[in-house]
Amino acid sequence: MSVARPVGVSILAVLYSLGVASYSILLILSLALPRTLSDLLTSISPGDSGPAMLLSMGRGIFVYFAVMIIVVGAVAWGMWTLRNWARWFTIVITAISLVATLVGLASLAGNFTVPGALLLLVRVGLCVLVLWYLFKPGVRSAFLGKQGGFESAAVA
Repeated sequence: MSVARPVGVSILAVLYSLGVASYSILLILSLALPRTLSDLLTSISPGDSGPAMLLSMGRGIFVYFAVMIIVVGAVAWGMWTLRNWARWFTIVITAISLVATLVGLASLAGNFTVPGALLLLVRVGLCVLVLWYLFKPGVRSAFLGKQGGFESAAVA
């Protein structure tokens, strides 16, 4: 019996796949055009807060991108094929992101900007939406209807 994949799960799988494509481009840039990669990462993160750690990796940054391609690709496949471990991976990563965003929101008090506050609020909203969605009974049951997940082995 085939379990229908919920539309939102398909959207998450496609977003993960877009992440694989993005990491692939970054991997190629890290090998072929490292200066362009540095300029790109610096330009998309004002204040140099985001890319500093990545850029400090030097030429070894390609290992990070390669690992991310593998991990994100596996999760994309897991979401597409309704593997419960991929659902739980997404729940854990989203919960971590939510906590980190809330900490960022709390630290915004000393350096308040409207765009910064709006961005953090959007991130909180997206995290809450993803967590709510993945715990919905219909979505949860779609994953539990497949073998290969944490809970599906216990239910069977």
